[in-house]
Amino acid sequence: MSTDPLLVDLRPKPAPPELSAPAPGRKRPWDWCAVTDDLASADVHGELAKFVAYFNARYAWTPTQAIPACWARHGALVEELTTLMWSRWAAFSSGSASAEAAESWHRQSLPSFMGRLDAWMGGAAGAGECRAGSHKDLRGREATGQDKDENQ
Repeated sequence: MSTDPLLVDLRPKPAPPELSAPAPGRKRPWDWCAVTDDLASADVHGELAKFVAYFNARYAWTPTQAIPACWARHGALVEELTTLMWSRWAAFSSGSASAEAAESWHRQSLPSFMGRLDAWMGGAAGAGECRAGSHKDLRGREATGQDKDENQ
């Protein structure tokens, strides 16, 4: 390793999750409607949590670019993050990964996702509250994610 202070380790910390292609006959892990077993759901959730940590460390240069800790309470954001994670894997790590696919992910998928990020948290005001640690479900549900009637 060089002693030059300008040379730094450019590898991301934390690294993105190490995903692999679904086994033949396995359901599509990027489609939450296809993930029907609790163990598979927990696995995908765990990989997604790793992806969020990687994303925030690598791409969120300002607080408004960060995915907040309450990301799992926003269903549409979960869907977006899942497909973003798997599309990154396809572009960078799959058997068909290429420099062109990686460049396309950075040019199309990433900016498109960033443009929708706040919308999936109820707009700029809701996103700001979530990033400040004050998640409020804007659709009339309790903080647990259950309908109010179900809690009584």
